[in-house]
Amino acid sequence: MRILADVEEANLSVSSSHSAPQGTIRVACSLLFGHVYMTKVAADFMRVYPGVDVEIVATNRRVDVIEEGFDLAVVFMDPSEDSGLIARKLHSTELRCCASPAYFAARGVPLEPKSVTSHNCIVYGESRLTTWRFERSGKVQSVPIRGHLSVNSLVMAQVAAKSDVGIAALPSFLCDEDVREGRLVYVLEDWNIARTEVRVVYPSNRYLAPRVRLFVEALVAGYNNAFENRTVAEK
Repeated sequence: MRILADVEEANLSVSSSHSAPQGTIRVACSLLFGHVYMTKVAADFMRVYPGVDVEIVATNRRVDVIEEGFDLAVVFMDPSEDSGLIARKLHSTELRCCASPAYFAARGVPLEPKSVTSHNCIVYGESRLTTWRFERSGKVQSVPIRGHLSVNSLVMAQVAAKSDVGIAALPSFLCDEDVREGRLVYVLEDWNIARTEVRVVYPSNRYLAPRVRLFVEALVAGYNNAFENRTVAEK
């Protein structure tokens, strides 16, 4: 049924190629991406195209774009992963270890990855026991970490780190401002954790509705502009 609907919509778009796009766009993304980027992009898009409705589903699980009827999704993926969908890379990112100055003053600063095992770490996931995979110059160290607090949101991990709970592994784009303002401190800066790519994925270019194509372009442009502004601010 989804394929037939897409074909019918594509045929309609040909006959009305000069009219403003209309209809609904269903978008999936993580809670973090929804808070930081997606809502702003959608608001700007709807001001330009008032005939389009945008439905954002923010969830930390990986959705099935086709089976669940999404037009597109923004996902964090391993660089070598193939989703089987059309993909547009937005950015490469990695997690970085940080905590509050007060926490490090009380507990000391880890100077190598294995030292993290003696610290209270803020665990992102369902278990209080997990592993952080540190990489540097092709070398990898997998370090088991424990923590008294386990969360399923990186924003909650960020808040906990600023509240002196322990060490968090956070994306640099989320915590760079806190580091500049002195609320957080980076440690083990020459080590990366869990390098990933941020990608926009969607089923096919063949019958992509005009409104979806325009939204993808707006999302890519909005993300790139935000990233460029962060880079300038850091210089």
